Amino acid sequence: MKTIRPRPISTLLVMVLLSFSVVLALVLAVFSLQVHWQSERMQAHVESALFESIQAELQATYGVIEPVLESRRQAFLKVHQAVLTHAEAVSGPPDIEALQRMAEDLSGVPTDIYLINPELQVIETTYPPDQDLDFSHPGLFDGRYMIERAHQENDIVVSAPVLEMVSREFRIYSYSPLGDSGYTLELGFVSPMLDHFFQNVQQRLSDRQIFQANLHFLMWDDWLLSLTPDRSEGDDKAALLEEHYQAQQTKIEHLRAAKERDEPVRILDSESGSARHYIHLMDIPTEETWDISVMAAVEVQIDAVQQTRQGMTYAASLAFGIILLLSCVVFLIARKALANPLAQAAADIEAWRPVRLKGLGRYVSELQLLTSHFNSMLSSAHSRIQGLGQQARTDSLTGLANRASIESELAVEIQRSERYGHPLSVILMDLDHFKRINDHHGHLAGDEVLQKVAKTLTKRARRVDTVGRWGGEEFVIICRDTELKDATQLAESLREDIGDQCACTASFGVVDYQADDTLHNLFHRADEALYVAKSNGRNQVSASPRPA
Repeated sequence: MKTIRPRPISTLLVMVLLSFSVVLALVLAVFSLQVHWQSERMQAHVESALFESIQAELQATYGVIEPVLESRRQAFLKVHQAVLTHAEAVSGPPDIEALQRMAEDLSGVPTDIYLINPELQVIETTYPPDQDLDFSHPGLFDGRYMIERAHQENDIVVSAPVLEMVSREFRIYSYSPLGDSGYTLELGFVSPMLDHFFQNVQQRLSDRQIFQANLHFLMWDDWLLSLTPDRSEGDDKAALLEEHYQAQQTKIEHLRAAKERDEPVRILDSESGSARHYIHLMDIPTEETWDISVMAAVEVQIDAVQQTRQGMTYAASLAFGIILLLSCVVFLIARKALANPLAQAAADIEAWRPVRLKGLGRYVSELQLLTSHFNSMLSSAHSRIQGLGQQARTDSLTGLANRASIESELAVEIQRSERYGHPLSVILMDLDHFKRINDHHGHLAGDEVLQKVAKTLTKRARRVDTVGRWGGEEFVIICRDTELKDATQLAESLREDIGDQCACTASFGVVDYQADDTLHNLFHRADEALYVAKSNGRNQVSASPRPA
């Protein structure tokens, strides 16, 4: 009969230790998966918060300068008309350098001239990189479209702001037929204001420590340009077209998908091996069927998933070596001290709340840095959005309410008058011969006059009245609870004050709100009253009640 010998105590101890090791491994594996999942979730929310803050900041800031760009496009249209008239009046080939000087004098910005033959080739230009440029290239279909449209309509057409490929300056191009032989006159106006705007945005993005971001522009869904040119590219635009047009198509397909889904797309850089997130920030609208999309290539510098995993590995190794038998207790404590704070931090980031680390998370330097940057970014984003909202309602030169703010307030007052029957009057003022001040003394002197007039109007008007700049040298005063005769007396006092204090004169049109008046009708009557004051010799007040 086989005798069953008892196992030595050492063997039992080893089996117990192995069993505890297996149990501990399973517990730690579950814990690792949970912490890893929470870390990935936190990383995803951090990236989403970063991308949304960049997008909101750019859109809010661009909304302030967009009306100014529209006014500049109208000014460039007039400059092109003047240059075209001069070019057609000269017998023989036009002198493009003389046309350039004329265009720059009229527009006040650097301008280049292009002569394009019927075969869509640039035969002469003041911008050397575009000499002999062929608009039949697939990458230049936008310019070819504008040329064809100008000839079809036999008129001047103006493009949206375009990022020039070699200089990486924003330009606004205008096109028109030149004579009847199929030639085209093109003007390229540099837009320093737009360059300054996007360079400032790029600088602010470059100053961030938590991520690196570079602005890119997806032109017409077919061409991708970064704001900063590659030093190795050179100035040969034709070579750039041939080298990069086909090479970019794969990346552009990903960017089109990101734009259509309005979600970040992750692309692995084949040269550096690093992953970048391309996000769609906003569109610069055009009059055509395509837009120019502003994209950002973002590389997040702090990987919360990797850093949390390293910290967890060190803590688990220490716990396994020191307190093996108390692994379950260690698991519960670690879960409460680390995983739960990570989950709470991820929830705070998802809800755009300041993150406050608790438990052991307070002693992880990477998480402290990540939390500090996120809280700082969140506070900065709120402050900038509030400041941009104020800028969007205020005229930057005079500090008065701008046109959009005036229209909004007057619409509310019209509804109030309709509902309660309170009187409401509007004063429309225009400075007399203001162009002479700019022509004789310069625009800085004109700006000083506008600022003095704004202070005079604000000082004389009541606190309940709203004083705003309507545009150019025109100002508007909304007189709440004021009859027409009282508003007329106020306008007369303002006229005298301006004449005494501002070294200029002004004409006034005064109207009061009548039943069924709309915002448009009210300003139309005020403009007619102002026209009467101008026609009668200026420097006077004309009150115009609504005709029966």
